[in-house]
Amino acid sequence: MSGLRLTAELHDQIVAAARAALPNEAVGLLVGAGAPERYIATRNASASPYRYSIDPAEQLAAWTELEARGESVLAIVHSHVRSGAEPSATDVELAYFPESLYLIVSLADPAQPDIRAWSIVRGTTTEEKLQIEA
Repeated sequence: MSGLRLTAELHDQIVAAARAALPNEAVGLLVGAGAPERYIATRNASASPYRYSIDPAEQLAAWTELEARGESVLAIVHSHVRSGAEPSATDVELAYFPESLYLIVSLADPAQPDIRAWSIVRGTTTEEKLQIEA
């Protein structure tokens, strides 16, 4: 996948979910049939400001719904509470889905959330273009 376009509405939903999860990291899925169509906010089963995980039952339910709708996960989204929107060593270690992008929302400056997109494949991170449509 090369780059990603988000509508302003999806951008706002992702930022709102990241803020709502404070003081912990947020986690969710950006899904669609080829292009981002919706954001599924999920509970951070790790309940931590330093790491994220999706509850396995919630993940199975989401994947089952996606399959039924003909959608796929385009990006796994999570937030960083105090650090930049760059993959941490933990993020890289736990990047199990090389076919998906990883969107990271930084709330280090709460007034100016920063979202960046990354490809993480076999330990190599590459920033991808992220465009927010007006």
